[in-house]
Amino acid sequence: MKLEEMMRDATDATVVDLDRLTRGATGQGRGIRRRRRLAGVVVGAGAVAASVVAVSALGPTGLGSDRSPDAAVEPAAPVPLDGPATAALLRAMVDDVADGTFDAFSGQGAPGGSPDTHATLHLTPPAQGSGLVEVSVHDLTDPDYADTSRACQRETPECTLVRLPNGDLLRTSIQRADTPAGEFLVRSAVLFSDARGLLVSVSATNGFDLGGNEDLGRSEYEITRHTAVLSAEQVRTVATDTRWAFEVPAEYAEQGAELAPYRVEDSGAGWLSPEEEAALG
Repeated sequence: MKLEEMMRDATDATVVDLDRLTRGATGQGRGIRRRRRLAGVVVGAGAVAASVVAVSALGPTGLGSDRSPDAAVEPAAPVPLDGPATAALLRAMVDDVADGTFDAFSGQGAPGGSPDTHATLHLTPPAQGSGLVEVSVHDLTDPDYADTSRACQRETPECTLVRLPNGDLLRTSIQRADTPAGEFLVRSAVLFSDARGLLVSVSATNGFDLGGNEDLGRSEYEITRHTAVLSAEQVRTVATDTRWAFEVPAEYAEQGAELAPYRVEDSGAGWLSPEEEAALG
């Protein structure tokens, strides 16, 4: 079973154009041996920038000349969630629950039109092989999602449904595929939040779907480890994180603009540096 099919089963076939959303993720595997390490960690960039602004406003006595010491600094206005911000937010959430290094970021979607976004990254836990971590964020109020099944699918026996204290519904599953390279695993968590109008789907693998002959329905795999790069609890924690929203703090947009290497899914442009990405507009 190919990764697209496994993810389609995990999130239900009625989710809008899942093949398009996963195409960029599966294409990343083809470049696994060409990955470059992330040059620097960008976590905290927004906080550092805010500190610089605050210090520059102080006078020689430590107080601004025209403001009181108790004056509050206005927080930056939230920004629409887009592909880079989704990738940065995913990185921050994974970094909160797991150790490891990050590489090969990608994303797509918003602003303009549908607010749906998608992002992926490669996670390499200490002294272990890499895997793919993926997220899709959808507008649950969109009419296209009216008939989305929230039940476990017959094709996914390792599936559970849990009603959370806040009323959200969480569906978790593990899908397995026997391949010539070994057992390929996709561990998934799908959050249905009617209160926030969000559907958040998060998954983690134990390797990479390298693509293959689409006409024959075959795919090649690189199995890098025995288990997925995130545990069941870690996948659940990322999927249920309350930071998922269609508007996010500006710091995630700033961090997303600095991610490297970053790929705009479906662009055909391959891996881009932030400077190359900016040149493409």
